[in-house]
Amino acid sequence: MNTPTYTVEEGAWSWNLRYRSSHNPSEIELFMLGRTRHGKRDKSAIREGLNAFPMSWILSPRQCHGTACIPGKRIWALPWRPCADGIILQTGEVWGTLQFADCFPVAVTSAVPFRWIALVHAGYRGVVKKVLSSVLGTLRQRFGPAALRTSEVWIGPGIGACCYSRELDDPWTRRGMQNLGGELWSRKGRHVFFDLARALRTQCRDAGVPSKRISTVSLCTQCNRSQFFSYRGGDTVSRNILFAKITGLDDHKPLAFWENVLKG
Repeated sequence: MNTPTYTVEEGAWSWNLRYRSSHNPSEIELFMLGRTRHGKRDKSAIREGLNAFPMSWILSPRQCHGTACIPGKRIWALPWRPCADGIILQTGEVWGTLQFADCFPVAVTSAVPFRWIALVHAGYRGVVKKVLSSVLGTLRQRFGPAALRTSEVWIGPGIGACCYSRELDDPWTRRGMQNLGGELWSRKGRHVFFDLARALRTQCRDAGVPSKRISTVSLCTQCNRSQFFSYRGGDTVSRNILFAKITGLDDHKPLAFWENVLKG
């Protein structure tokens, strides 16, 4: 397996993992769309960004800040939007997509026992509920411990400890202070600052993922609003979008994603 890499250009992040096999070569396509050079993202920018990634069936669950995870099956594709914050893809017949604005995008992938990729939406409540631990537990149960030991984890851009604070008296703040280790938060007066990216790395290591296989994009979405949409920065509607697909497999005949709507 090649070392995972990610690049940024015109606000579109891409992180590609390529697996080579004498029986069935495949590639993980993973990319994230943020702001364009002009500080916004319109429909034409989205179309241009996706031209290189033709789509068919798309999974886009309704994100609920919980721990539910759905399999990459056509039955869950648009227009259906089940409540979930995780997607597990095992074939190339569907795309998985999640949306973010300060919450963290996470991707986990391995070639053991075969190629798969999991996407996770991890905001504050999800981190406190240990959504990543839950998804990793599902992966361990489904694919075995070796799958996690050989997996690669990508923690994308989210709000940093420099900006993410909560009121001390908020019940969810207290819950986070209780559920997360003391090294993951700091108190300043009546505010508590949380290091969510570090908490996610901790959940990976606790699940058996080696530290050397965890990569993090060390950019705060609120500090870097020229590149990313930030809910706390005022972007209450627009979202950064993460897409993923397994390519190079014997996929089914592709259909345009809007055919899901017409057939629904």
